[in-house]
Amino acid sequence: NGGLFIAPVLKPREGWAKEINETLMSCGIENIDQEWLNSELTSDKELEW
Repeated sequence: NGGLFIAPVLKPREGWAKEINETLMSCGIENIDQEWLNSELTSDKELEW
């Protein structure tokens, strides 16, 4: 009908785990990554959920 149809070649996130592991194996984990992963999500100690 004259429209544009876009379809992904891969499923969402397909192959990400392999690529991430390959990057970590070749480059290692940077300190800044560890800081973000280990940081607190909030500094407000009095929040109630």
